[in-house]
Order: sequence, then C-alpha cells, then structure tokens
Amino acid sequence: MTTIDLPEALQRELCKFADKYERATWSGAREPTLKSPSPTLIGQERERTDAALEHLCQTRALKPVFGRRRDQAHVIERYKVADLESLNEQLSRSLLGDRIERGLASISHIYADRAEARNFQDWVIRAAAEKWRTGQSFYGYRIDNALALSKVVTVATSLIAGKGGGKTIRKFSTESVRDSKFVGDHQSKIQRLLVAYYGFEPETAPDFLSKFGLGTPAAPVFVSGQLKAVYDGHAGIDVGEVPFVGLPPNGAFSPALAVKAVLTIENWESFYRHIVEVPEREVIVLYTGGFASVETASILEKLISAGLDWFHWGDIDPYGLAIIQALEGAVGQPSKPHLMSLERLHEIGAWADRPANAKVLQDLADRDGWMQDLAQYFLSEDRTRWLEQEMQDPEPIFRPSNVKPVENPPSEKPLY
Repeated sequence: MTTIDLPEALQRELCKFADKYERATWSGAREPTLKSPSPTLIGQERERTDAALEHLCQTRALKPVFGRRRDQAHVIERYKVADLESLNEQLSRSLLGDRIERGLASISHIYADRAEARNFQDWVIRAAAEKWRTGQSFYGYRIDNALALSKVVTVATSLIAGKGGGKTIRKFSTESVRDSKFVGDHQSKIQRLLVAYYGFEPETAPDFLSKFGLGTPAAPVFVSGQLKAVYDGHAGIDVGEVPFVGLPPNGAFSPALAVKAVLTIENWESFYRHIVEVPEREVIVLYTGGFASVETASILEKLISAGLDWFHWGDIDPYGLAIIQALEGAVGQPSKPHLMSLERLHEIGAWADRPANAKVLQDLADRDGWMQDLAQYFLSEDRTRWLEQEMQDPEPIFRPSNVKPVENPPSEKPLY
C-alpha cells in the first residue's frame, strides 16, 4: 500500500483518532469522528493536509462525511474510520491493542525472584493495562513510553528483592538496567511508583530508596539480646554483654541456647524502652526504624533460619501493616504479632483523621494471617482508630525475665 508523508500536526491528530476509535470498539461506545481541518489553516500546510486526507480516503483508510444541508452536501464536515488497520499502516504504527500487549509483555518478562517483587510487578501490569485501555497515563507513562516504564519497574523489583543493599546508585543502576545514570535520572519516578504501591500519601511517604539500602554503605543493625556475632578476621562479639550494639549484617550469628524468639520493633523509643524495662533472656530484639533496611532483613533472616520464632511490634495503622508486610516479603516468612491485636486497638487507639489507603490493605484483607482482621477493619470504616506504638508500654513476650534491668542505660541513640 502506498503511504504519504503526513503533516506533523495531522499525524498527531490521526494517531489520537485511531486510538480513540479502537477503544470505542472495545467498549461499544459511539463511533468517534474527526473534524475537517480548521478554516484558519492556510497556505502550504493547508494544501498538504487536504492532499493527505484525500489520499487516506482513496486508500480506504478514512471515509468522508458530507454536510446534511443541501447547500453543504458537497462540503466534507468530518471523517470516519473506514479501515482501522489501513489507517494505522498509513500512520506507520501498529494497532493500540497490539502496542498495549507488547508494552505489558515488556513488564511481565522482568524477572522478579521474591514474592513481594512479583506482587509489585503484577500490580503494575494490572494498573497500567486499565489506564492504557482507557486512554490514560499510568503515573505519567503512556503506552508509547512502555519501554521506559519497564526499566523503572525493573529497578523497583530489584530494590524490593533486596538487590540494592549497600550499593551505590550508579553501580546498582548498571547492574539492573545496564545504564549507570538511569536510576539517578529517574529516582523520583521510581520513588513515586513504590509510594503508590505501598499506599502512602506523598507527604508521609518514607524514602524508599534509602530504606532499601541503595546509595549508602551497609548500615549497622541495632540488636539486643543473648547473641554472639562472628566476623572473618575478627574476634567474636558477645552482644549480651551490653544493652545493645550496632552490627554489620555480614557475620555469623549464634543465639544462646536459652533464646526462643526474635522480636522486631518499629520505633526507636519502643525499642529502647523494651530492652531496658522488660529484658528477656529468651528474646533477641532488632530495631527496624520503620521500613526495615536490607541489612536488618538479612540478620532477621539468619536468626529465623536458626530456628527462632519471629514476633513483631509496631504501629497498628495502615502504615504499620505496610511495614510488616514488606518485611515479611523480604525474609519470605510470616510474623507473629506482639501487642498488635484488634482488641488492643479498640481499647486504647486514637481516632484517625487521615484516610487509610486501600492498596496494601486490600491484599492483606484477602489473605489469611494475623493482619487480616486489622486490614478488614481499616477498610470497613470511614474513620478508624489508629494506635501509635509509643502509646503502649512494653511487655515481655513470654514472662517477666530474671534479667536485671540495665543500670544507667544510655539515654540517646548512638551516633555512627
């Protein structure tokens, strides 16, 4: 089929028109039409536009619609699609449905080796498909930008899978998408997708890139309890000799025989109060600092592998549930709640003015586990109680311990 060089403005209009027509065939909506060029279009541009439209009618890509009045019967008022495939061929592009399918395929082919990363990938595919099929953009990405979106999703899934820990941005960017500057240039877009997936309002969103360990050296993890840590070339560290220490994650960790469980605590004040007021020989305590870093998840995973039960204590609100869901995904194990029940929430929680975001909550509400009742509660009411962790006094997991409270404990978080 003979094609013609279309004027740029007409090319843009026809591309939008073809996509709108195809979407109408999917939904059963009224067939759209294209208005004839404006009378204000004059000169060579008008001649080229008229010649292009005449060519498209001759090739049966478009068909003209003439005026209804007798004196306008010879005037073309608008155009309809005669053959969609012919029109797209004249526009040198494929059908919208095919482009969407290829765009989604470029995302689905991304390798995600952890369940939480696959959940994120599936969310992007579903949400992007819904937006693109209705002519909208997905967080700024239209169907013709699917390749750029696939690179952003590749980076995000790698972060969720824990592959950014301790790496510089450029090193991680090179390893994930073979472009050393991509992550730095698209940092805000990567952050925006992660914030949307985890369900935060922008003003309350955590810095996901740093929380996943990207761009910073491996950070120490604050640990308390009867534990010995051994590192190559160094003498072992007996954590139980001091209230708490900051440990690098790349060691071998041996819990004492009396230890039965590991407790992760979300907030610093609650971590500090727990280890000072209710120390337990049976429990190792890890501080997560909100969303746990890759280093924290690494040590937690090693302790769980050593046979310890895992308990978690954090805020009882949608953000607190998102934090523990992300940590469960990072270590691939379910947690048990400590001081995090629906009954306790109703008893001492405060009414929240901020609405709960449903994205993460819906996933938790649909699956079995201790967070299911809480998620269903946050979804069922317009206004719900939220319980900040610091509103509760610490309590032991098993029983009052025979370990004496720490004398003259440090009053401030150490600098490192």
